[in-house]
Amino acid sequence: MSDGTVRPAGDVLRVLVVGDSRRIETAIQALSSTFDPASLVREQTIGGARERLADADAGIDDPVHCLVCEFGSDRTSLDDSQLQTLEAETDVPIITVTDGADIAAIDRALEAGATDIVNPGDSRALVATRVRNAARQYQRADSRDGRRSESERRSETVLEHADALVFVLTADGSITYASPAVESRLGYTSSELERTSLEHIVHPDDRERVLNTVAAISSEPLGSSERTVVRVGDGADSWRRVELTCSNRLADPDVAGIVVTATATTTETATDALERNDSPSDHDRAPVADAAETDVDTEIEAGTHERLSLLESAIDALEDGIAILEDETIRLVNGSLVDLTGERSLIGEGLEELFEADLAKTIRERARSPVVRWMEPVRGELRTDNELIPVDVVVTPLPDEDDRTLCLVRDRRDSPAAILETLTETLEELREATARSHVAQSVANGIRSCVGAELAVWYRLESETLSAAAVATADEQPPVELPPLDREGVETDHLAVDSPTVFDRVALESLLEHAGIRAERVLVVPIGDRGVVLATHSDPMAFEALDFGPPRALADAATVSLARLKAETQARDCQRARERLEATLARERQVRSIERDLLRAETRVDVETRLCEGLVSLTEGPKIDLAWVGRVATGSETVSARTWAGDDGDFLESLTVTVDPRAGSPTGQTAATRDSTVVGDLESVVRDPDRESVPALEQALEHGMRSMVSVPIGNGDFQYGTLTAYATQPAAFDDALRSTCDHLAQVAGYAIGALERKQALLADSLAELEIIVRDESEPLSALARRLDSRIDVRSVVPRSGGGSTVYCTILEADPNALNSIVDALEAVEAVRFVGDTSDESDTSDASQPTPIELTLADSTVAETLAEYGGVLRSITPADAQSRLVIDLSSTVDVRAFVRTIERTHPGTELLARRERDRSTPSARAFDTELRDRLSERQLRTLEAAYYGGFFDWPRESTGEDVAESLGISQPTFSRHLRVAQRKLFELLFDERTDER
Repeated sequence: MSDGTVRPAGDVLRVLVVGDSRRIETAIQALSSTFDPASLVREQTIGGARERLADADAGIDDPVHCLVCEFGSDRTSLDDSQLQTLEAETDVPIITVTDGADIAAIDRALEAGATDIVNPGDSRALVATRVRNAARQYQRADSRDGRRSESERRSETVLEHADALVFVLTADGSITYASPAVESRLGYTSSELERTSLEHIVHPDDRERVLNTVAAISSEPLGSSERTVVRVGDGADSWRRVELTCSNRLADPDVAGIVVTATATTTETATDALERNDSPSDHDRAPVADAAETDVDTEIEAGTHERLSLLESAIDALEDGIAILEDETIRLVNGSLVDLTGERSLIGEGLEELFEADLAKTIRERARSPVVRWMEPVRGELRTDNELIPVDVVVTPLPDEDDRTLCLVRDRRDSPAAILETLTETLEELREATARSHVAQSVANGIRSCVGAELAVWYRLESETLSAAAVATADEQPPVELPPLDREGVETDHLAVDSPTVFDRVALESLLEHAGIRAERVLVVPIGDRGVVLATHSDPMAFEALDFGPPRALADAATVSLARLKAETQARDCQRARERLEATLARERQVRSIERDLLRAETRVDVETRLCEGLVSLTEGPKIDLAWVGRVATGSETVSARTWAGDDGDFLESLTVTVDPRAGSPTGQTAATRDSTVVGDLESVVRDPDRESVPALEQALEHGMRSMVSVPIGNGDFQYGTLTAYATQPAAFDDALRSTCDHLAQVAGYAIGALERKQALLADSLAELEIIVRDESEPLSALARRLDSRIDVRSVVPRSGGGSTVYCTILEADPNALNSIVDALEAVEAVRFVGDTSDESDTSDASQPTPIELTLADSTVAETLAEYGGVLRSITPADAQSRLVIDLSSTVDVRAFVRTIERTHPGTELLARRERDRSTPSARAFDTELRDRLSERQLRTLEAAYYGGFFDWPRESTGEDVAESLGISQPTFSRHLRVAQRKLFELLFDERTDER
């Protein structure tokens, strides 16, 4: 279907590739390694390909020299009818990309018109070469067609289908053309002979004669010819006597070569007669057969037997096994195959007796296939007496031998292909390894397999002890357990190598003996600084001429894999840390929100309710399903539920828990000890036969609770109750959740304390308590005993650096006596007289109380009392104890108050309690309003200035004096005082306003 245009032979080859499947992309990649990008043309569909071919034939588009498409059972492939249509429309060679294992598809492709088949698994070089050869052959034929007449083309057609052997040679004897008859006559294809020298198929003894004839005819004029008789070899390594007629057509532009025609001679050789088990007939002999010819034939026969003997020796010397099949029966094997199968007799056995079923089936299919040469071996297993051996088998049907097939059997266990497969499998395992132990085991297995060792051990090097991280043995060997080795007790210098190294036993003898390893040779493979692999063998000659590439590659891959695992572990740790941090931040945000709700509460009940609801609302971390607050009932030692939130809390309404450190209930223990109590598994505690029955726990378990915690609610040493929380999940109260419960209970305690103090200020009545304190270390009590006089306390102002400043009055008017008494007390840092009792007092009257300012380094009982709502009015010495008069709001539980003071000052005892009214309501309202407006620091500064005599005239104390008594700087004192004064005067003189 050429357009008749003459094209130079050196035109660029153009290959049309049809389709876009994965196999076609693989073929494109293979062709790109050889062809220029301009030589490759793509069409997505068969319709587009047909249009491009039609345009090329019409001269509209560039010519196409080869077409590559996919053929098979896939939906992206051409079917039989499409391929037949394409072959009928074009004479361009069609090469199909077909799976080499799909024999049926190959047969169908050839029958439908495919010129050649390529396997997508073939090497890139092989695919590109076969496509290039087909394209180049078509290009030459197309170029010749463009210059020849119709009669010449007809002559060539006759020649292409004739049984004559015709060659075209260059002047130096290279074959540029071989007629198709060479395949049927000699067993070669035309493409195999083209671009080779004629002498390669001529008997060595006749090559000089052929070359001389070609050289002689090349120098003769156009049309000259010469004849010579030579022996030509065929594909079966036999020689045939032919007569060569050489004609000089070098000057002929249509031929440009020497035309050689080969015809069989009329004389039959003795070898031919022996092969037919007959002697040459008289009518087949040459008319003149002299003794010289007979001697030559005898010599040929002797040489043939010699070569056959040499060939047989070579086949037996091969390491690979050889088997000749006749149909499906073994007729010939070499010694290597016998050794591989265990010295058993193989002659006469069938395929299934030598190979496993799948391999035998594939060999049978290839033996019957029209494809003569299979480039890729088939993989499977060989049967022996004891095991199945992995092998590669190259299947080659023998030419001119009906039903005979050559099988080359290669043991894959020690072959380069097996090593490559082991490397591939090990690298895949390393890629998917999720632990260091997996890496160690995979590398130990891989190194043992690659080097053929009997044992391979990965030893860790991170510690002072050599311990085996992985041990690999041969498949038939039992698993081995190796003991850890003390590095100081064995020779380890030879383990510190930079690359794989082979040692004799003597170099590592101490290590091998302590490990219990029997070996004569040891291969040491370092794995960076992570470990070392020892591969051992009992053969003293093992590992000779060993290729260190595979073990080195596995060692490098192991280092990379370990680094990957370390990075992945760090990434996972970072991710978990991030998740924990995010959860913690979310929990803290929720906790902060609960804190704000608690501090905004108006009543104690509101605080307790918000506390329970807040805990149940927590969503980050383990969930709290039920929470309740209990108070210790006045006049009894029991805890009862005041409020609760969550699921299934009905049983709490009638719940009463005894306050006892030995009680079985966590709530009762916490109320008694003020320590948190956690129960991780309620069911195990309740079901314990050695424990007494605890109704509170049993009821909680019946309502689905599985763990609980109880924490105290208090403010300092003052306890307001207990918080108890339950979860339906066992062990829910971990450190984080328990810490959250403790913290919120503490915040609730502060909130309740603030509310109690506010209520105490607004209460209409007071409780005046008289208590005994036996704590001799208490500073004010110690001073009263030294003075042997009552101390009336006017105000106690805490200092910023610790301790406090106490403004009080005493009856001692002698400064020297007072200073001497104070000097003897370590707790009192300084004393200062700050003014008279009143503006009109008589300073000469010693019976009048004297105002003084005491700077104390330690906390006093007055601060403890104030913290829980009490105000110290006086301290009176009484023998080795002191009697304190205290004002306490009637809203405060006296028993709890005294119990709290007793914890700080042991021996405290309540002597009397008296009820009295507060001052007038207007004064109380003014005082409450002022305290609301002033900050704690402003109120303390104003009190210190007042009681310190800062406002007296003449002024008893300067700003610096008062600031020093408070432990602050003078500018800070002045700022706080000015702000407090402004707020005080606003309250006195301005109307009530929302502005502050």
